[in-house]
Amino acid sequence: MAIISETFFEKTGQTPNPKWIEKTQEKGKELQLAGAKFVDMGTRRRFSYFVQDKAVEALKKSAGSSLLGTSNLHFAQKHKLTPVGTMAHEWIMAHSAMFGFPRANETAIQAWLEEYQGKLAVALTDTFTTDIFLRDFGRDMAQKFVGLRQDSGNPKEIADKFINFYKSHGIDPMTKKALFSDSLNVEKVLDILKHCEGKINSVFGIGTNFTNDVGVKPLNMVIKLMYLQSLQDKYKINTCKFSDDPGKTSGATDAVQRAQVELGLNRDLSVAA
Repeated sequence: MAIISETFFEKTGQTPNPKWIEKTQEKGKELQLAGAKFVDMGTRRRFSYFVQDKAVEALKKSAGSSLLGTSNLHFAQKHKLTPVGTMAHEWIMAHSAMFGFPRANETAIQAWLEEYQGKLAVALTDTFTTDIFLRDFGRDMAQKFVGLRQDSGNPKEIADKFINFYKSHGIDPMTKKALFSDSLNVEKVLDILKHCEGKINSVFGIGTNFTNDVGVKPLNMVIKLMYLQSLQDKYKINTCKFSDDPGKTSGATDAVQRAQVELGLNRDLSVAA
C-alpha cells in the first residue's frame, strides 16, 4: 500500500506543502503537553518514504518520550525507537477460514500469544465486532494481554465497553491499555484522552495524519483477506470482516451471510439477543 500511495503522488505530480514539517512538530508538541502517549502507524498511506522518515524524526524531537515508537521496523531501527504493533484483521480472518467463525477470535488470539510469548500483547477487537470479541475473550486472556485495540466505531463508546468488560471480570482497567487507531488526528486524540482519564490507560496509533497531512488528499484504501486456499485440493474458503462501523463490512457475500448466522449477528451488525 505504501508503494501504491507513493507512486500515485509521484505520477500525478503532487508535492508537499513546504511547511508540513513544522506542522508535524507542532502536533508532536501539543500531544506531549497534553500527556498523550502515541505511536507512528503511518506507513500504509504515507505520502512518501521521505515524508515518513522526516515526520518520525520531527516527532521524536518535539514529542520526546510521548512518542512510544513506530510500527515501521526500518524507521524504528534508523531513529532508535521501539518497534510497536498489534495484530491485523487478516490474522483473525484467516483463522475464521481455518477454524470457522465461532472459533476465529479464540484460536487467533491464542496462537498470537503463543507465537510472541506474551509480547505484542494488544488484541484487535473489531474483526467481527467488538461485542463478539469481548464475548469470546474471557478473563484468562484478558489477564494475559496488556490491552485492547479500537479500530472502528465510536471510540468513546468502545472505550466504555473495554472498561466495563475488565470490571466485569474483576480486573482494574487502569492496569490495562486501550489503543486507539481509527483515523486519528490531534483533536480526536485529545477528546478520547479526556474521556479515558482515570478510567483506563489510553495509547494512540496515529497514521495518515502524521505521514500524509502535507496538503494533498490521501488515498482511501485498504487491503483485506478474501479467502484461504487449500494447497492439496485448491479449495477456497471465503472470509469477511464485520467492523464496528456497519459501512465497513467487507468480504464475499456467502461469507458475510455465514458469519451473521454462526456468530449471532443481526443484519444491522449488532449482536443478536
